[in-house]
Amino acid sequence: METTSFVLGMLSIIAVAFMTVIVWGIVKINKLTSEVIFIHKWIDNIVQDRDHQIQQVYKRFEETDRTHNNDFERSYNHITTNFDHLDRKINEQERAMSLEFERAYNQIAECRSYTDSRIDKATPNKQLIKG
Repeated sequence: METTSFVLGMLSIIAVAFMTVIVWGIVKINKLTSEVIFIHKWIDNIVQDRDHQIQQVYKRFEETDRTHNNDFERSYNHITTNFDHLDRKINEQERAMSLEFERAYNQIAECRSYTDSRIDKATPNKQLIKG
């Protein structure tokens, strides 16, 4: 019976040691599992933050591009308007100068005609001057 008690005692000690190792392993596995879950959540948060920052950068690029396009359009429209205005002014000036030249030409023609008529009246002999 001593041998049986000894064997049973040793088996009990081995069983307790084995159970201790199993409990320790389960506790360690639970700790590692919770750490893995925590690290996984941490990585997910970092990825979400990175994605959010990338979206913000793209949004800034789009806003900047839209702003530059709007500025370009405003500048283009302003320049086009100014050129159209200047073109109208130049055309008006050309028409006014053309009218002034025509009036001056008509006045010169009238003066020439008047001068010719005065010369004709002043000279007693009417001769044809070939010129």
